[in-house]
Amino acid sequence: MKSSKERILNYLLQHKQISGLVAMLDLNIMEYRHPIMELRKEGYKISSTWKTSDSGRRYVLYKLED
Repeated sequence: MKSSKERILNYLLQHKQISGLVAMLDLNIMEYRHPIMELRKEGYKISSTWKTSDSGRRYVLYKLED
């Protein structure tokens, strides 16, 4: 099985962005912030932007920059 970091990277390469909810529900990764931090340290440019859902909940959207 691939590591959390590999699964997040593959998702970002395919979709260009990921939220914590997607990481938890679709990739079954509960702690997604640490793998994103590791990817940043490895040189991947991943931005983070606060968003607000239709229901008013705030969340961070991580985006893989070109």
